[in-house]
Amino acid sequence: MKPPPTGLPEHEARRLLQLATGLDAAGLGLLDALTPEQSTRFEGYVDRRLAGEPLQYIEGTVPFGPVEVKVDPRVLIPRPETEVLWERAVCALGTADDSTVIVDLGTGSGALALSLKHAFPAARVYATDIDPDALALARENVEQAGVSVLRGDLFDA
Repeated sequence: MKPPPTGLPEHEARRLLQLATGLDAAGLGLLDALTPEQSTRFEGYVDRRLAGEPLQYIEGTVPFGPVEVKVDPRVLIPRPETEVLWERAVCALGTADDSTVIVDLGTGSGALALSLKHAFPAARVYATDIDPDALALARENVEQAGVSVLRGDLFDA
């Protein structure tokens, strides 16, 4: 394997190479050469990253607590600080039944709502945002989990 492209940290180049090949870290160690398709994909990912696109947008998903969510430029990338909020909410609630209502205001990707629904499957969880594009992505992330997605303005609440 050749060294990572100039200007790209090695760990990012490896992640993009994994994305381009579909291989995990161990599989990359056994890789002798890229196919033409893999090489084209990898070069495209590198170009996007060098142009400043966040790695998470290129990868298309990000882990958040117990779940993985889709991300793209329609939403902000979920921050580690928000995972701390999720952990504190889980500890504060302790348990939840079908009378428990959880509302995620300004849901963005739906990461917080989805992870709370995962932690409390019986709870009624609502994800709200004012941005229809963000809501479309949130809907993709939470539709299978039973989270209700609603358009709303935090300041109208």
